[in-house]
Amino acid sequence: MTKAPCSAVKTQFLPKSRLNVPRSLLVPLPGLICVLFVCVLSTPAYGAESGTWQDGSMSLKDGWRMHPGDDPAYSRSNYDDTAWSPVSLPQTHGIEAGRRWYRIRAKLPSSPSVLAIFVSGGAGTYEVFLNGEKVPGADLQTAWQVTGPRATSFGPLHAGGDVEIALRTFVPYSDLYRRDRGIWAVRVGTVASIATEVRSELGPRLGRAEPSVAINLLIAIAGLAVLTLFAAHRSHREYLWLGLYLLLSSVADGVWTLIDTGFIPLWVDCPANSAGYLGFAALVEFTFSFVRRRVSLGWRVYQFLLGIGALSTYLFYRGAQSLSAFDAELALLILPAAVLLPILLLVWYRRGNHEASWLIFPILLSCMTIVLYDSGWATSVLGWKLPRYLTESLEIGVVPLQVWDVANLLFIPAIGVVILLRFTRASREQANAAAEFGAAREIQRTLVPASLPAFPGYQIDAAYIPAAEVGGDLYQVIAKTDGSFLVVVGDVSGKGLKAAMSGAVAIGALRTLTAANLSPALLLEGLNRQITAGGHSGFITCLCVEIHPDGWSVFANAGHLSPYRNGEELDCGASLPLGLIKDADYREARIRLFPGDKLTLLTDGVVEARNSQGELFGFERTLAISSQSAQHIARTALEFGQDDDITVLTVMFES
Repeated sequence: MTKAPCSAVKTQFLPKSRLNVPRSLLVPLPGLICVLFVCVLSTPAYGAESGTWQDGSMSLKDGWRMHPGDDPAYSRSNYDDTAWSPVSLPQTHGIEAGRRWYRIRAKLPSSPSVLAIFVSGGAGTYEVFLNGEKVPGADLQTAWQVTGPRATSFGPLHAGGDVEIALRTFVPYSDLYRRDRGIWAVRVGTVASIATEVRSELGPRLGRAEPSVAINLLIAIAGLAVLTLFAAHRSHREYLWLGLYLLLSSVADGVWTLIDTGFIPLWVDCPANSAGYLGFAALVEFTFSFVRRRVSLGWRVYQFLLGIGALSTYLFYRGAQSLSAFDAELALLILPAAVLLPILLLVWYRRGNHEASWLIFPILLSCMTIVLYDSGWATSVLGWKLPRYLTESLEIGVVPLQVWDVANLLFIPAIGVVILLRFTRASREQANAAAEFGAAREIQRTLVPASLPAFPGYQIDAAYIPAAEVGGDLYQVIAKTDGSFLVVVGDVSGKGLKAAMSGAVAIGALRTLTAANLSPALLLEGLNRQITAGGHSGFITCLCVEIHPDGWSVFANAGHLSPYRNGEELDCGASLPLGLIKDADYREARIRLFPGDKLTLLTDGVVEARNSQGELFGFERTLAISSQSAQHIARTALEFGQDDDITVLTVMFES
């Protein structure tokens, strides 16, 4: 996200003399007066005093002349610049955007020697000329390619005595760059002394950059850790959005620090600042995912506006928007996340979602810090006197930190505690679910017999393919005392342990009622009374068939799928599923099976199989394969796309 810039050259400057002293006298009088004047009023930024050759180098502060425009003739050593405006470098305030030339005549040691020039300024914003010749190593760049102020050494150069030094400069139109950045500091000296000056300047820049970069690197690592957590727990999408928020915000803040300290070009902040906007959109997703709620339309509109804000960054860097206006826009866009999200979390907490309260402090800390900071810079245009911490870095001991770095440093442990609590609860719920799943699987084994009994003249086959989640499919084949046998196929509503237990209760009641030698309709009535009296939630669909040795069969259907005979659907009537109404009536249908007839009973796991395009297997496909073997029907439904338990039972009347 965009941060207000700070000057990289913190220099105390000499006031210009009000005496009209000829310039020719300034060269032979660099000594005592200038030394005393400097010692009393200021401390120079780079060692020796302006115009004084000391310890192998000399600062060029006073004596510069400046003129706007860009004429190549301005670089010539004999060019008459007496009409130009006198200035000192570095300038004490920001200057307007555009191109300018600066020239100075300096007196170096009379004997030619190998020298170097030190310039502190944004790379790409200046070119250096010595005695009319361009010094290699510095070229003007576009507004996107320039950097923040940093020290650079140019040399070795062979010069001595009176020299002409000129700077051809360019200040980008972006308000971000112009604020205290269109200034340059220049020194000249031996190669060794200038190299020392460059190293001296690099140290403070690194000191300003390293703490912030380290903090944002830590945040990025935390983001990657959370994304790894999401990879292991795909159902918890809050981990995905939190990881993205941490990564995007660390990129935005870390990149700005590197730009502000002159290590990378200005253009990198355009995508990085956009990442900051998108990071807050991810924060909204994280908040709603954490409390397991869908993002409302209003918040979708807000996320869209954040995306528009990310695109507006380009206009700011083109100079079409001032820094204060840009910061005001950023503060206003983040304000809903900073104010409304905590209020919404509080409302959800009062409605019973206790986990919602965990996020209130981290969200406030993360969002409100940026709102206050950007509001501080935005209102500075009005001349308001704001607390220092709203617009400047904080000195914690000897470590300089931006206010958002401090907030991020506090955000990591705060959100870490939240994620730890959520992960602990999720792990506990997962362990309970695994235990329940295991128990349900054990119970389900009683619903589906491991082997089927044999009956003279009949061949019975069954296929059962459980889904990933425990369902309530059941089937039983039970011999009766009169020589007939009972075939029952059913499906308990719901999933998991509750459905499996309901099925087990039904199987127990079924075996008890079968011993009483009841007809299929009376058997279903008895089952229905026991299930409704037991207070079990949900219902059970059930198809009951009593098959006699001579092929006569009696059907009773409690809301289940119709059976098939020889590839045709049988209409045997249907009544309400078990467990809905205590006194439900069930009808019977008598159908004669002949040698070679095949009866097929199945559950809705076949009909409701669904492929990757969302298409159901359906009744037509089921009818087309209903005369096939139980294994073939089940395998066909599985390959189409299993959604539920698949149960198929076939009875072949052989003689």
